[in-house]
Amino acid sequence: MGETQTNLPLDLHDAYLKTTYRVSTDTGVINIRIGERQPSLDGLLEAAGAASWAFITAFNPHSTPVSDAQNIMRQADLRRHVIGAGYPVHDAMGEPDGDDWRPEDSLLILGMTRADAIGLGRRFHQNAIVFGYRNEVARLLSCLPDP
Repeated sequence: MGETQTNLPLDLHDAYLKTTYRVSTDTGVINIRIGERQPSLDGLLEAAGAASWAFITAFNPHSTPVSDAQNIMRQADLRRHVIGAGYPVHDAMGEPDGDDWRPEDSLLILGMTRADAIGLGRRFHQNAIVFGYRNEVARLLSCLPDP
């Protein structure tokens, strides 16, 4: 099972668990769920020569809804930053199971370390990110400071 983050509010933790993290690739869509392994994602990592991945959005900083225009601008900044750093990136979407949250544009970043991924989540004011290593389950990682 994925890591439990005790410093996330329970309602947010549950919302992250009840989301499908969808990635668009040249060969189709990969659906990621926290606590599950996704063999198609392992193949994508292997093809890129990467051992890890991070799923990050810049939408709705600290889970506070902002305007569509602000979200689009923030996401473009995230994309520029990641591409400028030289990481392979795929367009993605966080799609909640229910209708409490709207889907959020996201990125799947290949080859980013765990520490750098958490740092990037913090830079873009996110409460958490989804992260994984090849042949392992997807994990929810808090970007909040330790209590």
